[in-house]
Amino acid sequence: MFSRLVVHLGGIPRGDPGGGPAAMNATKSNLAGVVVLYHPEPSVVENIRSYADDVDFLFIVDNSETPDVGLISRLRETFPRAEYISHGANLGIAKALNTGAESALARGYGWLLTMDQDSKAGTRMVPHLAAYLREANPADIGILTPQQLDVTTPEVDAATEAEEVATTMTSGNLLNLAAFRRVGKFEESFFIDYVDHEYCLRLREQGYRILQVNRAVLHHHLGKMRQYRVLGKSMVASHHNYVRRYYITRNRWQVMQRYKARFPEFYRKELKEFWREFYRILLFEEDKLRKVRSIVKGYVHFRKQRFGKL
Repeated sequence: MFSRLVVHLGGIPRGDPGGGPAAMNATKSNLAGVVVLYHPEPSVVENIRSYADDVDFLFIVDNSETPDVGLISRLRETFPRAEYISHGANLGIAKALNTGAESALARGYGWLLTMDQDSKAGTRMVPHLAAYLREANPADIGILTPQQLDVTTPEVDAATEAEEVATTMTSGNLLNLAAFRRVGKFEESFFIDYVDHEYCLRLREQGYRILQVNRAVLHHHLGKMRQYRVLGKSMVASHHNYVRRYYITRNRWQVMQRYKARFPEFYRKELKEFWREFYRILLFEEDKLRKVRSIVKGYVHFRKQRFGKL
């Protein structure tokens, strides 16, 4: 069991209680946001500030075991149209996203901006996403995603206005809540890692598209990721800790198996990436033995269908 704390920071969420045609339009009045926290750095307030004014109401879902009273006070002072929800335990990224989506649906919103604590919206990221949606047919769009800038993609590529992508990470997306209602919740048994990829593939399986809008830019911090050059070739190692390696392995193989028949190209790409990451751990990363053991454990648990929090 967990104890849930809800603090209404101010403002009254509007949305479209009728959930009718207006719910398909990504106007500000029909757009809520959710940001997921877990022991955040003080910089999280500035990250949230980069997009808070572009949504009608913001749900701040905290997976930290103990609420930070000082942080709650700062959030109350800075974001008058927000609600702070503490789960009182780390229930995983999927549970937090589901809490945000269900809260937004209950208040009549049609679209949900999903953010993590380490991401900052580029200039007019949300308005660019919403503007594209008004020009397109929103009924078959499951997710609109921005172009994500990080160590692997440091520059914007805006050669095309928008392009269809196979999957995308959670942060920076506009999620169609009508699609969420139809295809179901994020996979809570995964806890963390591959929650986003699984959901994108599930949306596509149900006929929805995942579109990247290249004018919209998200600045994303990818933890300890570092770039190396070997024989003139650039290589990136993530330096995830051994616990993350367990979840990545277990959930990756589950998604690969679940969607292999429907999306064989995803299976092939992920299989190749699995071995690439394994070799890069051996070449570049510390704590190799524990990470390799975690990879083996994750694969064994996938085979035994053991999921949930480690």
